[in-house]
Amino acid sequence: MYPFVRQRRCERVNLANICRNGADGKGKSSGQLVAFNTTDGKIAYTTRLNQFAWSSPIGYMNEKGEQFIFTGDSGGTVYLIRAKNGELLYKHHVASNFESSPIAVAILLLSGLVRMGFTSL
Repeated sequence: MYPFVRQRRCERVNLANICRNGADGKGKSSGQLVAFNTTDGKIAYTTRLNQFAWSSPIGYMNEKGEQFIFTGDSGGTVYLIRAKNGELLYKHHVASNFESSPIAVAILLLSGLVRMGFTSL
């Protein structure tokens, strides 16, 4: 997996983690990863997160050109999401809180965690 920036399949969407504060009826701390269409500003898709996220999502592309999104939420859960449609592929609780955005170094993903320092995934 390699980091990507607006390549091929994701060139028409911008991604953002959104804190809903209960507006979606899923609880006060619910959140979503939202893909916005860059041509008309409409929502292309949303992926529900257990908690809101303070960090930014990061994209990865495998050797086949398939693109994936990694993000973590404020409850300490990480998510791997298919970039073209928002399908949740993997979810795992690993910490108490992700406050900083992850960074990609070759095939390594680093993210800062509250009370745990840095972790690599």
